[in-house]
Amino acid sequence: MEPAGPSPDDEADECCAICFEPGVFVDLPCSCSVKYCSSCWDRALASSVALRGRAHCPSCRSAFKVDYDTERGGLLLSRDPQGNASCDWRTQLYEKVRSVQINKLRGFGAAASRRTGPNRGCGCEVQPRCVCGAELEHISSRSRILRLLEDMEPGWRSRVAQADEMVERLLDSSLVTCDLCDQVAIRAKGVWTCKAGPHTVMHPAAYDVCESCFEAYSGMAMPLPGHVQ
Repeated sequence: MEPAGPSPDDEADECCAICFEPGVFVDLPCSCSVKYCSSCWDRALASSVALRGRAHCPSCRSAFKVDYDTERGGLLLSRDPQGNASCDWRTQLYEKVRSVQINKLRGFGAAASRRTGPNRGCGCEVQPRCVCGAELEHISSRSRILRLLEDMEPGWRSRVAQADEMVERLLDSSLVTCDLCDQVAIRAKGVWTCKAGPHTVMHPAAYDVCESCFEAYSGMAMPLPGHVQ
């Protein structure tokens, strides 16, 4: 008799509970035995922050304290059963990673400046990175407003009578600020924004760097060849 193969339940246990893909799973800070890939786990925590203001496990609903380990270069999650984490934890987290992001921009500028030839600094091999690990991309101020509105309320345009007029008003607002200098980030023609948007607990309200800060810390003036203007 041939040995029985893995049962459907066994195969399900080896997949992420959200995307159902196999892979490397996160070591959970709670007692859950559910498996999550790092991407789904991160997005689930970011969603719980958006809904409840706190990071919660998507299965057992345990609340977590969110901190940043500057030595290891990553997030630290620990259980907070009493719910005592400061309501201002996001401000504290952003302050803690500010110097990390500045160093990443300096590293990008140094690496790009070593490139030679017509593609020098274009980012074909060297891309500016957000502190969360995703790429920073340069988009127009108008595109940033449109992306923010879509993140906040998908399909918003179909429910707004004068959508273009509203976008123009928001372009003159302080809706998007630079996470390095805390100044309005959309006064210039464009802004550097993280491709992960609000879908990571590292920055559940997105992450933006104004052109002035990008140039100051990377040492690279706009426009950069190979990037959207």
